[in-house]
Amino acid sequence: MSIDYEKIGRRIFEERKYILHISQEKMAEDLGMYQADISNLEHASKSSGIQDLRKLENIADYLDDAGDTPYMDEGLRRENQGQISG
Repeated sequence: MSIDYEKIGRRIFEERKYILHISQEKMAEDLGMYQADISNLEHASKSSGIQDLRKLENIADYLDDAGDTPYMDEGLRRENQGQISG
């Protein structure tokens, strides 16, 4: 099963911008990342380190906590956890 990184990036962007109304800079600061990392993740750039599923889980948890809305559906969360532990 493959992960659609472009879809994940779009969802990060939409949640950050339209639900939480926060900048990439704010999100990066809160997560201890660089703004460029958030931009690269949102655009599914190969240089983003998007393969780092722990980073994606931290972002998903941040978006869930900040917006009090489910960010990643349970199937995608399970898929990511399986890839992290494997």
